[in-house]
Amino acid sequence: MLLRKSSTLINTIGILLAILFISLSEQEATQIRDNYRKALVDERSIPSFKSYTTKHQNIAVGKAYHGTALALEARAAWSPSTKLSNANSAYSLLNDAVKLEPKNVEIRFLRLSFAHGTPDFLSMKSSIAEDKKIFLQGNIRNHPIGDIMQKFMTNSGLFNATERSSIK
Repeated sequence: MLLRKSSTLINTIGILLAILFISLSEQEATQIRDNYRKALVDERSIPSFKSYTTKHQNIAVGKAYHGTALALEARAAWSPSTKLSNANSAYSLLNDAVKLEPKNVEIRFLRLSFAHGTPDFLSMKSSIAEDKKIFLQGNIRNHPIGDIMQKFMTNSGLFNATERSSIK
C-alpha cells in the first residue's frame, strides 16, 4: 500500500514538473504576443510571427498562435488553394490547442476570431458559440492582449451590448 502511494506521488510530481517545463516563459509569451500584434496590422510581419510560433508548437498556446499565423497567411495569400490549405491547417491547430487546454481564454479567443473571419462555405464556424461562452467567462481586461480582445468584441458583431459591458 505504501509503495502504491509513493508511486502515485512520484507520478504526480513528474507530471507537475513536465507541465512546468512545457510552458512558455513570460518572455516567450510576450514575444509571441508582440509578433501577433505586428502581424495583425502588417502582412510583412507574418513570416517572422510564423517562424517564431513554429518553435513553440509543443504547448497549447504556442500551437494556437501557430494556427493563427497560418490563418493570417491565409488571409494575406492571393492564391485560393493557398488560402484554403492554410485555413485548414490553422483550423486543425486551433482545434488541437483547445483540446489541450479547453478553458484557456486566450486560445478560445484565437479560435473564435479565426472562425468568425472564415467564409460560411468552409464550415469552420461550428465552435463560435462554445468559444464565445468560455471567452466571456475569462478575465479579458487584465489579459496581455485584452485590448485586442475588447476591440474584437466591439467590432465583430458577435457580442451584444450586455455581453460587451460584462467583460471582466
